[in-house]
Amino acid sequence: MITVKASMVLRHLEFVRLDATRAMAILVSEDEQVESRIMDTPPELTASALNPG
Repeated sequence: MITVKASMVLRHLEFVRLDATRAMAILVSEDEQVESRIMDTPPELTASALNPG
């Protein structure tokens, strides 16, 4: 689960695969604050599933 400050309005959210079971979420707010979170992911989750379309 990714938690964000309640007052943060997201402008961009992107996931980057780090390895078979970890990904990093990059969050960019409307006021240009950038935060990142590392999370565990299922090994069967593909990189394309992290960032569809």
